[in-house]
Amino acid sequence: MRGVANARIWYQSFTDPDVDRPYFTSLDRYLGSVSSPGCEVEVFGIQPGAQYPHPITEFRCAAQVIANALTAQQQGYDAFVIGHFQEPGLAETRSAVWVPVIGLGEATMLHACTLGRKIGLVTTSPVFVPYQESQIARHGLQRRVIAVQAVHAQIAQFNRAFEDEREYRSLREAFVGQAEPMLGLGIDVIIPRAGTRCCCSPASPRSPSVARQCSTACRWSWPQPRPRSGLAG
Repeated sequence: MRGVANARIWYQSFTDPDVDRPYFTSLDRYLGSVSSPGCEVEVFGIQPGAQYPHPITEFRCAAQVIANALTAQQQGYDAFVIGHFQEPGLAETRSAVWVPVIGLGEATMLHACTLGRKIGLVTTSPVFVPYQESQIARHGLQRRVIAVQAVHAQIAQFNRAFEDEREYRSLREAFVGQAEPMLGLGIDVIIPRAGTRCCCSPASPRSPSVARQCSTACRWSWPQPRPRSGLAG
């Protein structure tokens, strides 16, 4: 692989570049802002995107991801990122190509494990709870990721949140409400899957990054900050 400064990375989003334009545009801009100088990250979508949370949708997208990873390798990309937290087809994609394949869910949870002993996940739909419980087991993190909860939101609402401040605040409050009970379980880090802001993160609160974690020494950074023992952000 070439040096990181000269690497080409294929970022495979599961969104439709046309239907999910607000998210797709924000994601492309954000990845460009955090990439190392000279590192080229290209965002690719799927048509149709993963509009409906369902195992069949995940299966359909996984097949396309494997094909796209083979294309990325043939075109000389140095790494392939599955930019979908559920990362369907991760093992199959890794078995199909020799370039590194990074799964967004795996990478996020492993990073969170460096910030807290016990972590929790707030996902975007109740449909994903059993799916992500299986995902946690697949990565051998059952003793670290000890709770999964879900908000009730539609993909269209997430798209609107990138352009409408009221929608953004509504989603943020929904994630806060689901995160609160987790603190009673002694969870040190909560991983929200939306653009909520961590008090120790320099990123914008409107950032499309799905991973916002804090150390246990931090405080809440919601509209009314307050000290908490065992933080999450």
